[in-house]
Amino acid sequence: MCAFMGGSMSHFRTILSATLAGFTACCLGDAAAATGEASLHGFRLAPDGIVATKAGAPDGRAIPASIATLLASEYTGFDKAAPATVPLGTWVCVSPPGAEIQAALAPLIAWRQRQGYHVIAATTDQIGGGEDYQVKAWLQQLYDTVDVPLEMVCLVGDADGAVAIDTSREQLSGLYGEGDHYYTQLDGDDVLGDVHLGRLSVTSAAQLVTVVNKIVAYESDPWLTDDTTWFTRAGLVADVSESGWSTIYSSRWVKQHLLELNYTAIDTIFNGNYLVQQMASLNAGKSLYTYRGHWQMSGLSTAHIALLSNQRKLPFVVTLTCDTGSFLTDTTSRSEAFLRAPNGGGIACIGTATTGTNTRYNDSVFQGIIDHVLLSGDPRLGPALSRGKLHMYANHNAVTPDAVAIWSTWNNLMGDPATALWTAVPRQLSVTAPSTLDPAADAMSVLVMSGGAPVRGAVVSVRATGDPLAVGVTDDNGRVVLPLAGLATGTLQLTVTGPNLRPWLGNVTVGTQATALRPLAAVVDDDNLGQSRGDGDGTAEPGETVELTIPLHNDGTTAVQGVRGILRRSESAGVLLLVPDAFYPNIDAGQTVNGLSRFVVTLDASAAAGTVEPLTMDINTGSGWFTGVVELPIAGPAVALADVAVSGTAAPGTAATMGLSLTNTGDRASLGLAASLRSNDRWVTITDAQASFPGAASGAATTTGAGALRWRWPPIARPATWPCSNST
Repeated sequence: MCAFMGGSMSHFRTILSATLAGFTACCLGDAAAATGEASLHGFRLAPDGIVATKAGAPDGRAIPASIATLLASEYTGFDKAAPATVPLGTWVCVSPPGAEIQAALAPLIAWRQRQGYHVIAATTDQIGGGEDYQVKAWLQQLYDTVDVPLEMVCLVGDADGAVAIDTSREQLSGLYGEGDHYYTQLDGDDVLGDVHLGRLSVTSAAQLVTVVNKIVAYESDPWLTDDTTWFTRAGLVADVSESGWSTIYSSRWVKQHLLELNYTAIDTIFNGNYLVQQMASLNAGKSLYTYRGHWQMSGLSTAHIALLSNQRKLPFVVTLTCDTGSFLTDTTSRSEAFLRAPNGGGIACIGTATTGTNTRYNDSVFQGIIDHVLLSGDPRLGPALSRGKLHMYANHNAVTPDAVAIWSTWNNLMGDPATALWTAVPRQLSVTAPSTLDPAADAMSVLVMSGGAPVRGAVVSVRATGDPLAVGVTDDNGRVVLPLAGLATGTLQLTVTGPNLRPWLGNVTVGTQATALRPLAAVVDDDNLGQSRGDGDGTAEPGETVELTIPLHNDGTTAVQGVRGILRRSESAGVLLLVPDAFYPNIDAGQTVNGLSRFVVTLDASAAAGTVEPLTMDINTGSGWFTGVVELPIAGPAVALADVAVSGTAAPGTAATMGLSLTNTGDRASLGLAASLRSNDRWVTITDAQASFPGAASGAATTTGAGALRWRWPPIARPATWPCSNST
């Protein structure tokens, strides 16, 4: 564990998730063959397993929550709560031009906007062409510049034909397998993808209408009319005849996870008449269907798939074996057939291109996909495919990097990457939110319940037209407060979605209200009088107790009586509300008044310096409740991990060194810092545990220098994983 202390540096929240691998003799081949570092959406993945912020990452922007979940799922110790994230990023749709194509896409675009994605839809004419390099250049420009980080890419069209978006072909295998992975490689020149991608492979506008209707209905209005057990039914197929016993082992592994998720019926098709059994299983309706076997899918052809009649009981199909996803080489691949089937099929399908796949690598990608979609908490299909590729990278890139690049290309999603898998009967929601708002309102409180219990993790969005005004996630109490600004008279759409939650759709009317209260900017008192304890400069800093005067303004048309303001507990570390409430005198229409007493807030040493802490204020009056947000700037230095440099051979009987670089992300200069390295692992001996950092101005970097911290392994050692955290 690596702890940082020193001077005025009162806050260091960044968690460094470090894996320092001490290999046994049988593992030394992997260590010797390790390739260079890679990056994933601004995070550096070193060969030794260390995950750190990439030097020079653009703009310090937040990352999609799906990327943090991806890293946390694959790299032990990575704290997905450490980086700043957004619940939903930018969803991009690229399609061929044409009025019929755009009309067919309109319902999907509207639904993504309503969910809370920032949406960018463009045709190949608008971006300069549909060749792979033209599409890639346009996506790269978006990735580098959009304010809301690029998260999802949805391509519309087959790889060739009347409705087409180009794809790429790998050059390593000799088979020149097709794939869209090239479009996702936007951060550096490494093999890893940085966004989640899927393709709506269609050959006509009419076929696109079918596919879009399937997706929008599946997500916004899941089939609940009868036979709701389809949400907890699955089909698992394994054919050992050419691919070996691991096909059964991996299917049994999936079954165990499904049983833990309370699935009620799981078809295991491991022998017998595969075609008859597969058709019966699929036609009955499933939420998940997997196939591990050989290239002809045990007799299930694209013609059979086109005849499926499971209607709206649509499975996510994962069929990783030869030639199930050759969407350019084949006229219609099996993965395309599942998506296009007019009377059922699948909601999406991941298949593998070419007839040259390998069971070992198919199993690795398969494991990552299934683990993520079922267990990560993010059941969207695009992130599941990204996890499959990252899982293979983490396990095979050290020895067989070409295979990682090949399988990353060959495995593709036919479907929308933002679609989330149902793994239970969707829960009905009860939502409490204001039905009306004043145009001056600066916040809206939303409470989400199901069966009388609060719902944690629901995504709540509000929009007028176009992109959302605000998106948030409910807390343990089922509540989220959405910040608002500049509302116009009219109607807002309020939408609540989430894993296994039946979408809730509502409206809020914006117009002048009889009573409408909101808080104004807080005045900070840290003069050491009364309950305040500080340096008297009128700013809140870690280590201080401050008194806050928070004026309230009445935007309504009538006076308000019996006013009480209540600050709600902050979710941020180091912020404590000592006196959370205050009463106010009567407030006339258009009037601003201060409270009859002050609020008191304590900031301990771990409070996030250089940030603005949003405090929710609930305002109780005789006319009802109002909610507002009070911003409390917290001044001071703060540090974030910028780089980790490890040198030395990770092997028994050897030593290694580490240097660290930090960036002062606060708004004031820091004094010097001291770092102390320690380990709870009995196989590791720290030989140089102390290092220091010089002070740094706001925005500047500071470093220990190379080799400041040192350790060694004994002659015989097991693999060791260190969580390297920090505190003040």
